[in-house]
Amino acid sequence: EKETTVKEKEQLLDSMLIGLMKMPKLRNKIFPILEKELSGQLFSRLSFLLTTSTWEEISHIFWIQPALSFIFALSPAESLVSLTTKSGRIVELRTQKCKSVKLVTKKYEDIIGKHKQFLKETMAVTVSSFLKPFINMLHKDTFVAHQVWSHVFPKVVSFLTSPEKKVIGNKIEKMLGDSKAWERERQASRPTVFQSLIESIALYNKKTSSSKITIASPIITYCAKNFNCWYEGINVLEDLFVDQLPAPSNEVVEELAFLLSTLNEKDMYYSILEEHAEGTCSKTAFVFEKFMIWQKAQHAITEQIRLNSESGVSNA
Repeated sequence: EKETTVKEKEQLLDSMLIGLMKMPKLRNKIFPILEKELSGQLFSRLSFLLTTSTWEEISHIFWIQPALSFIFALSPAESLVSLTTKSGRIVELRTQKCKSVKLVTKKYEDIIGKHKQFLKETMAVTVSSFLKPFINMLHKDTFVAHQVWSHVFPKVVSFLTSPEKKVIGNKIEKMLGDSKAWERERQASRPTVFQSLIESIALYNKKTSSSKITIASPIITYCAKNFNCWYEGINVLEDLFVDQLPAPSNEVVEELAFLLSTLNEKDMYYSILEEHAEGTCSKTAFVFEKFMIWQKAQHAITEQIRLNSESGVSNA
């Protein structure tokens, strides 16, 4: 009986998620019901949102918008919003051209009165007053949703503990790795879910020096190649490459070199190979290849092979 209940609950959840995405008129009614079913803890909610099975029925749809809605729902909706110091300022009224303060006051009295009224009204504005129209806008524009996710996700993850970050990283890696089971109707369009996930990881890793989210480089390459995430994937692999200096792994070098060569980024491609090469002649050979000086490149490689055989080094 319990298994049946759980199964029915999962089916109901799938149906409501479909309604949340495809039925704008019912969205405001469905969302509060779904939101109550989720945990109020940030980590638990992220774990739910970054699980393949959650979005399996609507995987062909850009589901970043409802995911953002569930994250923003954790905000204190009834908290008052206050203006920053800069946004509350008014222009200095005393100017060299004005002959008296009275003349200035009389001239700008109406403007000052309206501004004071505006400041008074903003004191009663709550977080939900901004979030509701903002979330509706996200559902109407996928590019805005992509940009918001890319910048919100790094900030949200920064509140998690190191073990929690590792779990979230594993879930994202599994989600990206399970991409073969996903519908591919959106892979030729931008943005895709994969672009949003990979770009947000790249931005997070750039802003932190510890507890970085690492995804296996072959998975990044696969997503970049199949889901139009070329430059997002290159950014992640470049960060991995830099983090592993002075001795980056062969896997990272090979995957990064593959993406760069596929996009015909020859300068970057040969620079990566040159950086990874150990022998002086090997480095020289890659410089010659970059500028298409093939004969000298071959001589340099031959010389490196000779040096390796004499010293007993297997590769350089």
